[in-house]
Amino acid sequence: MKKILLGMMAVAMLASCNPTEKSFDMNAKSYSSEDLSSIVTFIQTDENGNVQTDGNYFTYTTNPATVVSIIALRADGSENILATGATGSFSYAPSRGSDPQQTLYIRALNADGTTTTGETTVTVFVPGELEPAIKLLASNDYGSKVWKWDTSITGSVWGNMGYCGGSGADVGTAGNGQWWGIIANDGTEDGSDFAHQLDHSEGGVNHGDGDLDAYMTFGTDGLVTSYAADGTVVRSGAYELTAIEGDDWKVAELKTDAILWPWIINTGAKKPSEVDWGPGAYEVVYLTGNKMTLVYPGKDAAAGGLGSWKEATYWHFKAKE
Repeated sequence: MKKILLGMMAVAMLASCNPTEKSFDMNAKSYSSEDLSSIVTFIQTDENGNVQTDGNYFTYTTNPATVVSIIALRADGSENILATGATGSFSYAPSRGSDPQQTLYIRALNADGTTTTGETTVTVFVPGELEPAIKLLASNDYGSKVWKWDTSITGSVWGNMGYCGGSGADVGTAGNGQWWGIIANDGTEDGSDFAHQLDHSEGGVNHGDGDLDAYMTFGTDGLVTSYAADGTVVRSGAYELTAIEGDDWKVAELKTDAILWPWIINTGAKKPSEVDWGPGAYEVVYLTGNKMTLVYPGKDAAAGGLGSWKEATYWHFKAKE
């Protein structure tokens, strides 16, 4: 098993400087590339202002005072002007998986109207490439992904099933082994709705996630947040994904307390972290970029092992389109 631990980081591409310094009129001489590389001094910090050798937050000064532009190149070769002025500050966070060694270009207007560009190499913090399972769960492109209840498998989104009676893919694509499940918010004659199943919820109340329009977000920062349909936060917390290879039943284990309707059926509103059987984490039996099915065995199912057909709980989710 490969454990994936995610740290938290968010850096905005901001730049600030004194507007009065943006005029290049004070540049009364001509510069060489070497001049520009030597007259600019950088200090790197973390987001809290603590000096850090690979920090993504920069302040700079020039000596003698010279108006310069600090520039980085985008992946397509176009220029990203980070700051302009004799002094200033900016933040710089290259895309995930980039080389921590980055070149910044320093450009100044000469007295004769021409420009000169120098360069300097800096080391910045760059998040590493995400593991494949995290890309599916939390999206490598946008930093987070929205998941909702999925009624397209059997109509049911949460309920009980016979544990491990087939492959995990069969559970995720066809609802293999399902016995019963919630299909609506309320109003069903047989009680297969959230409103009739509050005894499975903490405190016996609907916290907002007992709703087919509730949703949750998984972020690449390692946080999952569940929301009611109106956007109210229901719960939030860290998650940890452990990828599993070569197993027909599960592709990963998901450790968290913050998903939608997180309770194991018929346990009095217990979550995997609160019981003394099973893996202590949701078993991810099916995961693609659009679909995710979780399972947790009941106590008898965990004792019986794979193929036991004892009671387990399932959750069906789909990514928001």
